[in-house]
Amino acid sequence: MWGAPAPGDALAAAPGPFGAQPDQGGLAWMLNSGGLLHSDQPAGGQPQQPAADRLLPSLQTSPTPALGLDGLPQLDGGLLDLLPPLPLVPSTSSGAAASGAATTSTAELVDKRAVPREKNRIAQQRFREKERAKLAEAEEEAEALGRQLSQLRLENERLQLEHTLLQKLLVVRNAIASVVVQLDSLPGLPQIAEQQQQQQTQTQTQQAQTQQQQTRQWRRRQQQAAPPVEQQAQQAAQQKRGGDGGGSGGGVPAAELSATALLQDPAALQAASQQLAAALGELPSLDQVEELAVEGVESVQTLLAEWQQWRLGLRQRFKEAEARRFADQEQVDALAAHMDSFIQVFWAACHVRPQLFNQFLVSTLPPPSMDWSGEWARVAYESLPLLTDSDVAVFRQAMQRYTKRVAIAAVGVRPWVQRLQAVVAAQRSMGSMHSMAAEHAQVTEVAARLHHACTEHYLAYMGLLSDVSARASVVLRALWHSSSDPFAPDHPAIIHQILRLHQQQQRVQQQLTAAEPAAAAASGQQQQQQQQQQQE
Repeated sequence: MWGAPAPGDALAAAPGPFGAQPDQGGLAWMLNSGGLLHSDQPAGGQPQQPAADRLLPSLQTSPTPALGLDGLPQLDGGLLDLLPPLPLVPSTSSGAAASGAATTSTAELVDKRAVPREKNRIAQQRFREKERAKLAEAEEEAEALGRQLSQLRLENERLQLEHTLLQKLLVVRNAIASVVVQLDSLPGLPQIAEQQQQQQTQTQTQQAQTQQQQTRQWRRRQQQAAPPVEQQAQQAAQQKRGGDGGGSGGGVPAAELSATALLQDPAALQAASQQLAAALGELPSLDQVEELAVEGVESVQTLLAEWQQWRLGLRQRFKEAEARRFADQEQVDALAAHMDSFIQVFWAACHVRPQLFNQFLVSTLPPPSMDWSGEWARVAYESLPLLTDSDVAVFRQAMQRYTKRVAIAAVGVRPWVQRLQAVVAAQRSMGSMHSMAAEHAQVTEVAARLHHACTEHYLAYMGLLSDVSARASVVLRALWHSSSDPFAPDHPAIIHQILRLHQQQQRVQQQLTAAEPAAAAASGQQQQQQQQQQQE
């Protein structure tokens, strides 16, 4: 095909690196695609020095002859089949390797740090779960203890009332057994006791008769022989000996003997108790006493009606006593009796039925949306002249105890109220909630919580009223009830206003006391200046 050129003519004949002619466009295109040529032939058709001379200068200075095109494999009329691609070596191979190593080490370091962090997170999560479980158990135990405490308090109050009633009954029975009851009038006693009593009575009678006869005879003899002074001394000695002899000789009163025998014999004591109950009528039990105390008070409406009637009479009697400046003791006593007439029934009813007390307060106190502090401040201002500093100190201590107990009772009530509201909203009616309350554990729990809080608040209010009533006079209590129309007196609010006004008065007095020396000094200086001016 093509002849092999001479070794010396290889470079001269072929301006390109492989001896290709410039007019052979296929080879030039292939070299250009490989990145060795950057420009084509000029438009005039004159050959131009290729860019390969600048890029590969070693091809021109090398003593080794270049390889000709005839030594390469030919395809389709002398075109090269395919040139081998040039090796692509990255210029920054060492830097890339270093960066890859650094990336690998950083990833390993991050992984090593993430492992303990994940372990710590899991441990903290387990610890929180354990703490929540412990807290839930503690809350359940506290709730159970709170319920037990409430039950024990109610049981303690019931036992105290029963103990008081039994003590009174025991005192009455002992008094009757020691004074009134006689063994002769008791039926069904043992015959031995009757025989002993008869023998003792006969012996006592015989001894008394014999002693009386001897005493009379001896007195007659002494009166005839002894002088008057000696007669008087002898008579006194005889009387004393007669009394001592009667006591030592067994002259015990029948009532004392009967009481001793009655207390020593249980059967006789039981028989005496039965006879006393039959004579006086059967004593009512504790439940019957409570029912009698609240007879007619079946609902809060009846209690409110009685309270309104009682308040009208109280206002009238208070005005009459106030007109005479509470100087008439009869009017003050009538006022006190009128107050006790309703207060006893009121407290008995509220003690037996605490829900009456709560409903009564809700119905008679100002609603929460109404600001009645101005009226309570007026009542407190009118009450201050009737109080001493010691009374105010007692009120302050009672108010501190009340505030503390109410704060303890109110802890945690708001979340339970919200839960109850959520349950009611889910049921959409109170009737459905009441119907399923027996089966719904959540409603039962919420109701128990709120009932406990209400009981604690009730006890705190009772304690406050007990402390205040011990130092509040009849006139002061009547003033509170008659001046708070149309509502009932809010005792915590009134006492709070009393303490506030009393503190303000003390501050004013302290300021006046501190200002008196300064005023005296200023007046003294003015007098000195006037004297100096007069002398001049």
